[in-house]
Amino acid sequence: MIRYVLGIFGMAGLVMAQYSQFVTALGGTGWEYGYSVVQTPDNGFLVAGETNSFSSALFEVILAKFDASGNLLWTKTTRMLGSGSDGQDPCGIVLTPDGGFAITGYCSDASGGTNKFIAKYDALGNLQWSKRYGSGELGSFAPIIKTLDNGFAICGLRSTTYQFDLYISRFDASGNLLWARWVGNTSNGAYETGNDLVQTPDSGLAVVGYTNSFGAGNRDVLLCRFDKSGNLLWTKTYGGTADESGVGIARTPDGGFVIVGNTRSWGAGSSDALLLKVNSSGDLLWARTLGGADWDYGDDVIVASDGSILITGELYGYGAGDDDIFLAKFDADGSYQWTKAVGGSAYEGPYQLIQTSDAGFAITGVTYSWNAGGDPRDLILIKYDASGNTCIGGLVSPTVTSPTPTVTSPSPSTAAFTPATQTPAPITASPAPVQTLVCRALDNNESPSPTSEAWLIAKGKSIRFFLPVASQASLSVYDAAGRLVARPIHGFSEAGEHEVKFEQDGGVYIAVLNYRGRAYRVKTVVQP
Repeated sequence: MIRYVLGIFGMAGLVMAQYSQFVTALGGTGWEYGYSVVQTPDNGFLVAGETNSFSSALFEVILAKFDASGNLLWTKTTRMLGSGSDGQDPCGIVLTPDGGFAITGYCSDASGGTNKFIAKYDALGNLQWSKRYGSGELGSFAPIIKTLDNGFAICGLRSTTYQFDLYISRFDASGNLLWARWVGNTSNGAYETGNDLVQTPDSGLAVVGYTNSFGAGNRDVLLCRFDKSGNLLWTKTYGGTADESGVGIARTPDGGFVIVGNTRSWGAGSSDALLLKVNSSGDLLWARTLGGADWDYGDDVIVASDGSILITGELYGYGAGDDDIFLAKFDADGSYQWTKAVGGSAYEGPYQLIQTSDAGFAITGVTYSWNAGGDPRDLILIKYDASGNTCIGGLVSPTVTSPTPTVTSPSPSTAAFTPATQTPAPITASPAPVQTLVCRALDNNESPSPTSEAWLIAKGKSIRFFLPVASQASLSVYDAAGRLVARPIHGFSEAGEHEVKFEQDGGVYIAVLNYRGRAYRVKTVVQP
């Protein structure tokens, strides 16, 4: 049985509540993806992604600014090459010292070539300058980093007549090219690419990607270390008899690196997420795989403020639908702690993971489950608290193993090159996508300050919620299997704070408050 108790409290002095957990999606009639996210000085979030909903371009850059609770503040789009551009993908975003931000990506045109770009914006998303690099030979889905001198560095894939090379480039704060270098194999069919990069304390750079020219198997993780002038210092590969790839890299406090990627040589299924820890010289210290019986992937890695290692990726068969977004935690020594999955009835996939100012985490990616209509793909932004909890999903138990990859130290070819630099004439706009607030929750199950927003919290047998305006509302309670247990509120409800008391058996329950077109979800554990 569920008992309902109503309380009405004062409404004066209203301020906005700040939610430590939320899941929100953004989209139009076409597709949207979130590829990169940063936290802004106001504790909000800025996401760079791709859309084809708002112009005749095949796809274009979308920038979305959210406040700290996940409310959409503004969106901007950019067609980087102007009216003649076929498509442009932003792959990374960084904040700049003037309060603005810069993005990088690749753009394609009718000729089929791809080029890299860097674009600089002010804090409100107004384009200040943009530059395009290459003559149809530079591509790859790789991010941008801000260097210690407030310039930029990017990496990616450079194509020639018969092979593909990893490349890395450095720029000053105005986007002027300082140097560029490629690394690869001159044999026909060779393929080396850079997927992520970090700067080292000596102002050098480390790039991770994969190679099919060197190493133990068909394709191996590739790690290249450069000095500040772009000279190649050393190269390592890590792999087994099948395919491995490096997707993300982060520096560790001991001067080494952690790498996340994918493996088909080890693990529990067809493909597993792969996590490698190496020292400052690239020597392997330990390796882990994480996954299940199907196809699972690792997409990004960070080192948290407490020294722990967090990775994100896709897990199949552990959540509510197809692939779900997972967040997994390891100690600095590789000891596995937990994995938590977020997903709906369809597919969800992540692209970038960051730590937030409250010691929590944020992930952006794509959702097929929660969308605005039309094409099912929408940009998704997930905010977690410091324990990796958010307002939907929960713990899962993938298989974790400790393989022993083969490590080699090849000597690839390398040389400097100078890509062409052009100044395009972008077209910008301010569209109005539809935001879908999937859920959000407050931290620590405490009541917020007086607020002008609805909120929902739960602790044990008590569910409390606040309605700032009298309106139609419903409160539904589900058990851990997703079965409806009760719906104590369904209809017109007065403004103020309300409380529902459980008289249920022990277990895990999900409370869902639907109010004025938004859904708020929270989990509560009732002790037996």
